[in-house]
Amino acid sequence: MKAAGAKNVYQRDQKINAKLADFKIKKMIGKGTFGKVYQVEHSVDGRQYAMKCIRKDVVLENDHMENITLEKDILFQIDHPFLVNMEFVF
Repeated sequence: MKAAGAKNVYQRDQKINAKLADFKIKKMIGKGTFGKVYQVEHSVDGRQYAMKCIRKDVVLENDHMENITLEKDILFQIDHPFLVNMEFVF
C-alpha cells in the first residue's frame, strides 16, 4: 500500500489531523471483488478503524464507478450509532 503520497480529501472530525501514513495495518478482516478491508490503528491516538482499500483498476474495468461514488456519498451523509460512519477519505 502506498501511503506516503496519499492526500486526505475528507475528514469528519476536524480536530483529528490524519494522513494515510498515520495508520498501521493490524490485520485483514475482509476481502471482496474490488479490494480488501483492514483493521488499522491510528498511530497518534491509538483508535481502531476499519479501512476499505479499493482497487481503482478493477472498479474501472468492471464499470462500477457509479456504485463506488454512491457508496461514498451515502457514507459521507450518515451519522448514526448503529451504522458505520466514514471518518476519512484518502
